[in-house]
Amino acid sequence: MKHLLLWLLMASICQGCYSYKHADATSTNLVLHQKYRIKLKDKTFKATLTALNDSTITVLKGSKEMQIKRSDIREIKSRHFSLLKTVGYSAATLVAFVGIYVVAESAD
Repeated sequence: MKHLLLWLLMASICQGCYSYKHADATSTNLVLHQKYRIKLKDKTFKATLTALNDSTITVLKGSKEMQIKRSDIREIKSRHFSLLKTVGYSAATLVAFVGIYVVAESAD
């Protein structure tokens, strides 16, 4: 039981948490090989930017490469590591696992 709780705690800490921040699709601030959340007229998806020019961007979604007109993009957000979310989720996970461990040990 102790080893399982330790393993689950380490797995949750190593995952990390990301947040998405607004980026301008018409500017040159887009960075190649960075992950973005892209919202079109009819769908939203996450993809990695592989190429861009004045009128289109090329993204990799899974193993499929897609070209998207910049004018079709309603919103684009870039992915950033969030230290606060990572620490918060890890602390909450630790508290939950300690609570489960205490309950399990007191039942024996």
